Amino acid sequence: MSSLIAALLCVEILQAVKRGVVTAEVLFDAIDNHAKLFRAAYGADYVRPKHHWVLHLPGLLRKWGTLLTTLTQERKHRMVRRYTMGHRSLKNFEVGVMQEITCHALHKFRKELPIAGLLKPCPPRRMVALALHEMFPGANPCKILVSPHARCTDGSVHAGDVVRIAEAGNDFEIGKL
Repeated sequence: MSSLIAALLCVEILQAVKRGVVTAEVLFDAIDNHAKLFRAAYGADYVRPKHHWVLHLPGLLRKWGTLLTTLTQERKHRMVRRYTMGHRSLKNFEVGVMQEITCHALHKFRKELPIAGLLKPCPPRRMVALALHEMFPGANPCKILVSPHARCTDGSVHAGDVVRIAEAGNDFEIGKL
């Protein structure tokens, strides 16, 4: 019970930081007291990284003079994780996350965007033609045209854009051109 009371005291002190009435030493003493009481109540096996991370708050308060609240970010944490979980590499991290967000927004967007036609169509290059022939073996290779640009009902799309493709009466798919 004393550990819980110490944790609640820490929360009250953190709330008072924004009014400018808390020093870094007072905050450190409250956090340190809670850490000791927590270890005494539950044992060292239950200490988590967040118990260490919170020890950095007094130093940040001393350095910056205030602490920014993270409750809004914590509340939105699930949404952030939805978009960032598949990205283990930091190479092009922002681009990948923006693609995930765009694809999710397009998925929720239910308006049909049928393609009205290719802009400046031309025969595909040899390697692309071979790949298309493998994908569509019954299609006449002389009739296949490609273009990096297409016209749709709400404007145009270009190579590299993320699009939502739908066929009448079927589910839609989202992909990158």
